[in-house]
Amino acid sequence: MPRYLLVNRRANKFTAQEKHTSRAAISTVLASLDGRAKIVADRNPEDDLARRVVVLDADDAQIASLRVTLPPDAILEPLITRMLHNTRPVEFAATIPMDAAMAAALGS
Repeated sequence: MPRYLLVNRRANKFTAQEKHTSRAAISTVLASLDGRAKIVADRNPEDDLARRVVVLDADDAQIASLRVTLPPDAILEPLITRMLHNTRPVEFAATIPMDAAMAAALGS
């Protein structure tokens, strides 16, 4: 099942009232799901002015029907998982600090 990201819009929201209204849009969207989507993660900070981030598992038909009624302050988009590089390029091998175990392994 595809994963989606649901966040409240923060751009051009400068007053506390605008930020509260934007954050309330997420609660409205979650209430309209009626258990049709699985909430994988919900970052709901105690600070009422902070951004709320929800990760959902839902099928495409549910998301398409939800986007029709989406409030303007809610953003719903596919979750893109990024993997960071775990290895360093060969060009940087000389800049990697060498400990005693690594020196012994290289035969230095």
